[in-house]
Amino acid sequence: AQSAVDASFGLGFCHAQDRMWQMELNRRVGSGRLSELLGERAIPADRFLRRLGLRRAAEKEVATLEGEVKETIEAYAKGVNAAMATIRLPLELKILGVRPEPWTATDSLVWSKVMGLSLCANWEGELVRGKVVQKIGAEKAAKIDLFYPEGVPVVIPPGTESIAPSASELEKLYEESKPYLALGTLGSASNNWVVAGNRTASGRPILSNDPHLKLTLPSIWYEAHLVAPGLDVYGASLPSLPSIVLGHNRDVAWGFTNSFADVMDVYVEKFDPKNREQYEYQGAWHKAEIVLETIKVKGGSDVVEEVMITRHGPVGEHLHEDPLGPPFDMDPGPHPGANSLFRRQILHRHVAAVLDVDIVDLLGRRRHAIGIDDAAAAEADVRGALHEQERR
Repeated sequence: AQSAVDASFGLGFCHAQDRMWQMELNRRVGSGRLSELLGERAIPADRFLRRLGLRRAAEKEVATLEGEVKETIEAYAKGVNAAMATIRLPLELKILGVRPEPWTATDSLVWSKVMGLSLCANWEGELVRGKVVQKIGAEKAAKIDLFYPEGVPVVIPPGTESIAPSASELEKLYEESKPYLALGTLGSASNNWVVAGNRTASGRPILSNDPHLKLTLPSIWYEAHLVAPGLDVYGASLPSLPSIVLGHNRDVAWGFTNSFADVMDVYVEKFDPKNREQYEYQGAWHKAEIVLETIKVKGGSDVVEEVMITRHGPVGEHLHEDPLGPPFDMDPGPHPGANSLFRRQILHRHVAAVLDVDIVDLLGRRRHAIGIDDAAAAEADVRGALHEQERR
């Protein structure tokens, strides 16, 4: 290629000519548009993904792109569209009677977020721990939970009372979504090794990376070698993204191992029973954002999903009067009636960090991270916890 941007165009073209059906499915998963292809069976998955709002988040982040990163991802989209305009449609799309819409930068970011969601499992663990607390009580549950060292920073202050309602609807919708997600599995692990140069025949270090992602057909990965002035990178890419995710250039090799870090939180919001659009935060009422998501269904009627969004993120499940039975002690602040109505909620703002930096890896530099607000928010949480620990 004549430049790194041209290489991105070429990668987009190759991805689309070989994996167009896979890419079409990828963006529809992240956008919650599977029902347009698959009919009513996919409605639960679309409802879950529309509530989570990966597409909404990607659209906001596209507006923040600039410089080389913007050029790279836009060139990739042009390459995808060039392939779509010149090659025959895959058999799957012909059978379904679908002609793909033009590819956009948003479509690429959507898939990066699906991958992030797929590699983050701790919100499920929080729901499981909540069920355990409900069943055997907080004291016994603490004895069987994973050990957390004394004196290390925590985000939630010690002594805060917990609340553990069931989230049966949310979990059911999530289960319906799993077949379409490239989920890593907690039981399979993810590994990498490095052998020092003084232990190899060549005198150079050797990196081995085993990402352990779910087996799919076609594969999640796409092997590619990109060469341009100032760029010589080889490895495994992800169709839908303009990047070499695992690989090497002439100077360095890299891989990914999932740490299953705690990057997602589940909240229970207190809504005003007299005004369903208001929720309480730090003793004051705030107006929730309401988004109406229209899900088009092949062979059926449209489904309109109402999504409520608070400062913590999108509401995942609606819980009604006395959802918990005997409640845990929760401080109602100046609004004692507010405890009668809850919303189960997922905070997904940190999900973006998992694969967004891959676009920069293609260029061999780390000048910019897509989703920088998400990274800053995560850093602020940690710094706040450290500050609180020092203060105590």
